[in-house]
Amino acid sequence: MIRLLSHVRRFTTRDRSSMRRPFAEAMDSTAHAQQHEQQNGLAASIGHTAKVMANKGVKDDAKWMALIEDAKASLASLTPLDIALLVNALTRERRADAPLYSALGNRICNIISFFSAPHLAMIISAYAKANLMDDELYKNLKAEINRRLYEFTSPTELCMILNALARCKETDEGLLSRLANHIKHHIRNFIPQELALVAGRYHALRVYDRQLFDAIEGKAGDSPNDAFHRKGKKHIGRFDPNEAITILAAYAHFDKNNKDIQNVIKVHIKEEHAYLRGEAFVRMVEDSNLSAQQKQELLAFEDETDQHPQN
Repeated sequence: MIRLLSHVRRFTTRDRSSMRRPFAEAMDSTAHAQQHEQQNGLAASIGHTAKVMANKGVKDDAKWMALIEDAKASLASLTPLDIALLVNALTRERRADAPLYSALGNRICNIISFFSAPHLAMIISAYAKANLMDDELYKNLKAEINRRLYEFTSPTELCMILNALARCKETDEGLLSRLANHIKHHIRNFIPQELALVAGRYHALRVYDRQLFDAIEGKAGDSPNDAFHRKGKKHIGRFDPNEAITILAAYAHFDKNNKDIQNVIKVHIKEEHAYLRGEAFVRMVEDSNLSAQQKQELLAFEDETDQHPQN
């Protein structure tokens, strides 16, 4: 009996292939969508076709326009999977079509409960990046995501949602606080690039969650109690200069008295600076959200390089 139950559990476990990164490779994880794929020949192929074209970097305008027209003609039969893959691909390729996105937005609102968590993340991200999010769609997406927040477990999904909320200049501190707590719960799965995004987006929103930023510091260091101290540099060497600057800007703004993390990040940036061309580093610093004083301090690294050129 125990062996039988283990086999049942094995085959009923959620398909984690939908959590792969990059998110463009996400696959549908719901039986509902799979059933529709089998029943709808043309409609079910539109999302997959769009994903394949985007992944292959297709530049043929005629092919993209034909795909968009097919989507408009098949609107009523497009599945949640198709819609998510379609808008994700079109936005990635900078081919978002306003009339199509508007029509899809209405359909999304009507069947929003049928979208899986990964699909909701893809959709809110795609619409926000394309700058085609209308108030009604945003309200529905935000409400559905808030209601089903526990379903979002992939760092990619959570980053897509947070990035979209930041682009839409979200002000609901209750939602942002819940999201911060949820991210903190899953922080062990975040890679440096995602940690930087989280810190940067909350910085942009001017929302400070102390526990979340402590968790980021702990993840970037060795442990929550030894972050950035002694041997606490587990991940600091994995941040690229731009990510490190983003992290520094957030901590310098929210946690000015935490000099330990700031100093360690500055040392890391100085080390990484040696591998960058001068103008690239200057542009990176100038485009950051650092204060004028912090920018001046980092740009001094460039002056030191000029005075002591490498042999």
